[in-house]
Amino acid sequence: MRARDLSRLVVFGVAFPVLAGGLSATTFAERFSLRVSPMAMLSMGGSFDDTQKLNAVVDLGGGPTAGLRFELNNNIYLDAGYGYFVLPVKAGLAPWDFRHDHSYFDIGAATLNVSIYRKSGFIVEPYLTFGGGLYNWSFRNALVGGKAWPSPALPQRTFAGMSPGINFGFGGELNMFLHLTMIAEFRYTYIYSRNIQRLGTDDFNQQDFFCLSVGLIYYFSRR
Repeated sequence: MRARDLSRLVVFGVAFPVLAGGLSATTFAERFSLRVSPMAMLSMGGSFDDTQKLNAVVDLGGGPTAGLRFELNNNIYLDAGYGYFVLPVKAGLAPWDFRHDHSYFDIGAATLNVSIYRKSGFIVEPYLTFGGGLYNWSFRNALVGGKAWPSPALPQRTFAGMSPGINFGFGGELNMFLHLTMIAEFRYTYIYSRNIQRLGTDDFNQQDFFCLSVGLIYYFSRR
């Protein structure tokens, strides 16, 4: 699935339940909220090659995430999000031609999640979240852009891919003001990055990550 197709799916996923329900334009707009939540990301130990795990190659990293949320009902929200994460490669572990540069493992994530709230009425509202999306990942010698590493077994190709993935987790939302809340969330992400055809090897297989984010949500209207 291409990124453009995913974006259409996200729009359809948000709009269809509302249009089918016959909501007015005003009510429709009031159900939206915006999320901004920087996220830390730690590799859990998927294989990097036949001798090393990815968590032995990259350090703790992270990056910004943002999402457009839509309230389906009082307890369920859809969250269409995007994040860009960078995990620094440890010194001395890059390919020979990149040993004098700082290298990074970067991930661009386009996701669609469902968040389920208990709505207990307390100042902190607990919730569960689960979903999936597309993860555009690569090894390269710059934080943004730069030159990509060659694929381990097929050097004419880059060490990169566009892979599907899933995630799930839990969090809490702190009610601070009428339209503004703070969230803290733990999330597990699993990326199906194994691609023998592209990489020429199955040594680099599926990757998983533990994620922690803290951020803010702005509600256009609170009911």
